[in-house]
Amino acid sequence: MSAENFDQLSPHDLARAEIEAWRAECLDLFAQGEVLIGALLELARDAGLRVNLYPVAAQRTVEAVRMVDLLIGDDTEAKDASAVLASWQGLESRSEILAHGVCTETVDRDGRWFGLFDMISYRGNRAARGRWAVSRAEAEAFLQELDHSYIILKSQLGAIRLELGQRAA
Repeated sequence: MSAENFDQLSPHDLARAEIEAWRAECLDLFAQGEVLIGALLELARDAGLRVNLYPVAAQRTVEAVRMVDLLIGDDTEAKDASAVLASWQGLESRSEILAHGVCTETVDRDGRWFGLFDMISYRGNRAARGRWAVSRAEAEAFLQELDHSYIILKSQLGAIRLELGQRAA
């Protein structure tokens, strides 16, 4: 598509552009969360805790939950962080289909778009198919929830990082 034709976009072209922009924002937030969780695990390792730095983001999140649960004791900061990580984990399940799914967009008669994400992954030598149908309203709500969750994750993991930094010192 050239810049000269930009004002002549069809409803499907506009839907595709909006879906891809939404998808990119979500993936960026997931990537930022991965960086926070990875940095937390590295700091925990440097503080003498036994943690595994797994190659897959979801595995690192599970490891961060395990590590924070070990720290809990009477520490309310760690309890809060554990709940926040569990919430992030629930949202993180959508990152794989956003990153690897094939999107088909459709526009209804009222001009509202819907994205249908289809994906195949292979686990245990078997195909696992995934599908997520999302409307524009659902997509906007998901992005808002993801953004809010990221802000809380950043705050809570920052408190845990301070505690780990004191241990390492």
